Amino acid sequence: MKKANQACGTVCPIPPLEIGVHLEMAALTRQKVEVRAQKVQHLKQQIAAGTYDVSAAEVVRGIVRSEILRLLTMARARSHGM
Repeated sequence: MKKANQACGTVCPIPPLEIGVHLEMAALTRQKVEVRAQKVQHLKQQIAAGTYDVSAAEVVRGIVRSEILRLLTMARARSHGM
């Protein structure tokens, strides 16, 4: 596999270690997507069956996680002048 060297316009071979890292990252990403899809499917089945039960603590954790992400995103946007 080769990649272009943007600085000088030449094509340089990608070191085998770098190829391995890219392949491993791609595999992990696919695995993560598949696991998430399975979890969503399981939750949809539970909701449809009326057996989905969530604790108040889980709801609170989700709200807090979401709010922290929103605040971090806002702070990052401000720091980049957006």
